[in-house]
Amino acid sequence: MNRASGAASGVARTAQASSLRGVALYALALLIFACQDGLARHLVQSHSPAVVAAVRFCTQLLLLSVLLPASVRAAPASEEGRAAGSGVANQARLILLRSLCLACLTVVIMGAYARLPLAEATAISFLGPLLVTVLSVPLLKEKPGVLRWLGTLGGFCGLLLIVRPGGQLDVLGVGLALLAAVLNAAYQLLSRWLQGVPPLHLLYKSAVVGTVVGSLAAALAYQGGPLGATDLALMAVLGVTSGSGHYLLTVAFRYTDASLLAPLTYLQLVFAVAVGWLMFRQFPDGVGLLGMALICVSGLLAVLDGRRKADLT
Repeated sequence: MNRASGAASGVARTAQASSLRGVALYALALLIFACQDGLARHLVQSHSPAVVAAVRFCTQLLLLSVLLPASVRAAPASEEGRAAGSGVANQARLILLRSLCLACLTVVIMGAYARLPLAEATAISFLGPLLVTVLSVPLLKEKPGVLRWLGTLGGFCGLLLIVRPGGQLDVLGVGLALLAAVLNAAYQLLSRWLQGVPPLHLLYKSAVVGTVVGSLAAALAYQGGPLGATDLALMAVLGVTSGSGHYLLTVAFRYTDASLLAPLTYLQLVFAVAVGWLMFRQFPDGVGLLGMALICVSGLLAVLDGRRKADLT
């Protein structure tokens, strides 16, 4: 009996340690993303967002081409995709569309960073997961619960507090951040459809498409003048941080359940407020902070609704 209880206790401690490791890796990834956004905002003050995105994706593609084996870069269609009848060609189109959404999202959110404070731009783009709730009804045939609908309503109320009249936010910047939220929602929906595809393969394909799209956009937006070595190096750092952050996210999900990590996503908004203040001495006013808090709470309600439905099934 003592041996059995001791073994059970050991298993519990191991599981707890694994969960804590996953939470720590996830939080570290979110901190990296917030710092990366702060660096991107610094760069787009003097360079085109398309140029910054192009160098970022190029760096990420070079790293992944070196580090990932050929079998991962050219992963075949998943068994889930075949079982769903999507086929290899259809799955390839979905992967391409997902990658295009991420590439456009990157350029658009950097455009928003050029016109908005970091925290406000991040908060508006965080409406993406809430838009997924609305779109999941016609596209995924899901039936969100009351908590998720309340969260969606609360998220939009939070948005209104942030972009309220008299809030002195740039109108075009707000529009770009809202477009980023829509692209983020599309990206997440496509990610759900492609759950059976290896994450590192998706990361590699995103880097390939992002390099092509970013380079084309940069060629159209470039206004001449050489890039300084320092700024070019900082743009390359974005590629390193992006790749490492997504890799940490992948590893974190190996150690603990997604249901435990999902509520932590909104830590990135807290980190964005801190980075915005430390780097740019920008801090949201009281009403803006209330709107951000409402978006965070709304997102948590959506997560709780998903967990409740999972427990019932």
